[in-house]
Amino acid sequence: MDNDQNNLGNRKEQLSPARRALLEKRLRGVTNDQQQQQTPTPSIGKAGSLPPLSFSQQRLWFLDQLEPESSVYNLYLALKIQGAIDHTVLQESLDEIVNRHSVLRTRFISRQGQAVQLVDANLRIPLTFIDLSQIAAQERDERFKQVAVEAIRTPYNLAEGPLVHFYLVQMGIQTHILLVCVHHIIFDGWSIHIFQKELAAIYPARLQQKQHLLNPLPFQYSDFADWQRTNLPSMTSPQIAYWEKQLEGSLPELQLPSDRQRPPIQTYRGGTFFFKLPANLTAEIKALSQQEGVTLFMVLLAAFKALLYRYTSQTDILVGFPIANRNLPELDNLIGFFVNTLVLRTDLSGNLTFHELLSRVRQTALDAYANQDVPFEQVVQAINPARTLSRQSIFQVMFAFQSEPAVDWSATGWTVEQLEIDIDTSMFDLTISMEDKETGLGGRIEYSADLFNAAAIQRIASHFQTILESIVANPQERICTLNILPAQERERILIEWTQTWSESDFPANRLFHQLIEDQAERTPDAIAVVYHSHAISYHELNRYANRLAYQLRNAGIGPEVLVAISATRSVELVVALLAVMKAGGGFLPLDPTYPRDRLAYMLSDSRAALLLTQHNLLASLPYEDLPVILLDDILKDTHEFAGRDDRNPNNLVTGDNLAYVIYTSGSTGQPKGAVNPHR
Repeated sequence: MDNDQNNLGNRKEQLSPARRALLEKRLRGVTNDQQQQQTPTPSIGKAGSLPPLSFSQQRLWFLDQLEPESSVYNLYLALKIQGAIDHTVLQESLDEIVNRHSVLRTRFISRQGQAVQLVDANLRIPLTFIDLSQIAAQERDERFKQVAVEAIRTPYNLAEGPLVHFYLVQMGIQTHILLVCVHHIIFDGWSIHIFQKELAAIYPARLQQKQHLLNPLPFQYSDFADWQRTNLPSMTSPQIAYWEKQLEGSLPELQLPSDRQRPPIQTYRGGTFFFKLPANLTAEIKALSQQEGVTLFMVLLAAFKALLYRYTSQTDILVGFPIANRNLPELDNLIGFFVNTLVLRTDLSGNLTFHELLSRVRQTALDAYANQDVPFEQVVQAINPARTLSRQSIFQVMFAFQSEPAVDWSATGWTVEQLEIDIDTSMFDLTISMEDKETGLGGRIEYSADLFNAAAIQRIASHFQTILESIVANPQERICTLNILPAQERERILIEWTQTWSESDFPANRLFHQLIEDQAERTPDAIAVVYHSHAISYHELNRYANRLAYQLRNAGIGPEVLVAISATRSVELVVALLAVMKAGGGFLPLDPTYPRDRLAYMLSDSRAALLLTQHNLLASLPYEDLPVILLDDILKDTHEFAGRDDRNPNNLVTGDNLAYVIYTSGSTGQPKGAVNPHR
């Protein structure tokens, strides 16, 4: 029975996109008759007319008009080939693939204000040959990466074309790398598989001067685009209603801890980190997916969402997921830009076990699959989210899963390996792509270099592996207690760092606010304080606190003088606490949720000299004639603080001076203020 379940699960993961989409709709109760009604076979476009762009192509064309020199949407395929290559036959094989798929001969022009597809009847794309075999072995790989990155980053002119280029790089006597560079507007992830499958069939046939056995294509991508524009809008209105409900309300920004502040304009600078899960862990994850009656993708996504929850404590998490979007069997063998994006929104509230989270993820995924026909572009248009140039508007993290069948290269006489190249770009904060390989699950993390250092991404990969190990060990454990720290990192945090602090010569002559000043000098650009989407660096924290400290001193604050602070949790609150210490005074925290009588008593008993607060709290505070400084505009350079000195003020206190006063609960009588010195 277990073997039958495992075989069924493996077969499900290996289904083509069209058959997987059909199965997922069947799981949601959509019958075959309904499926046929919703997705009729596309018809051939009208003769003599220029076909429109598909919805996905329209979005990329529009973005290209805004940034015509951008290479963000460039894709590549790099195949390392061991074995003899006949250059002429390889060129002929590439010519035939280009001839089979008119989308590879397509350019995009504007007619009467509308973008249309212009297919060149005859287009030969020459194979560029680059010989690196004479370069020293230790330099050869680095030189290839330079050549590849330059080729991949070369911008395309969508109106002039061609939008695909072929390179053959010789690395040794019988070692070559075939590099295919192409714009995303005519290509997607499944197209990479189709290209390899056709090359593996056409090349050996031409080498032996035989006819290949590939079936003729029933239609071309331009026909699909024409059909989509004509038929899809009337078919997807119920699905749009689903997405409007699913994405209604505020869409929270994912508050991932990062190494740097988010820049005001997204630059798409990125990096890539590759990792592999052990074979035994892969087997255990697959066994869990069979046991729970879910796909491998659902287990991995649920684990990733659990990890995001542990990083952020957010319970409303949105993750993007690319799907092949080839809902017709005839599309399985057609190169083009079909991929669609689904948004998987999960509620992680309620102190869930992983088992419960997995059930929610499964239901959300099945619902999304049942409504996958709506182009993402139409979803965005329907919900009209708040836009910003600093990040993606609906979700900031993508999770992808690939389980494409292996390509049989045996007839070519080649040994072929698909290579990954770090091209230093990233559309999202994080994109994790998992692939099911014979040696185990392999992963790739593409990350924003504006936000993360490489070391942080390596830790994310190790945390992902560790939480998966915790999950397979006990799926009933609550996600808030799942272990995410590998043994070595746990040892470092709990033992090594603790011993370092206890055994080191702590700078006893430096007070807390001076340590912050030292840190601002050492790492001025490192993030010091984060609250929701607002973050400031150590340099900014120190500068803002210095400005306020000078104002406090001008108001008479100095050693042994108490300043009351009542503010909601915010970056401004941290600045206020630090500024009081820099001024030389001590602070009295006043929780704005306390009863008014208790706050009045604490202000009177402490003899606070001044109140720091926020405008929206004034009405609830019994400050009477106490001088007040509002913190609302303290971080704005247009405020009166902007002209003040922001250098470190001279220190007026020692370790024995007052740092803060904290009041007891008063459960045994009147609350009492406990005085705490800097030391």
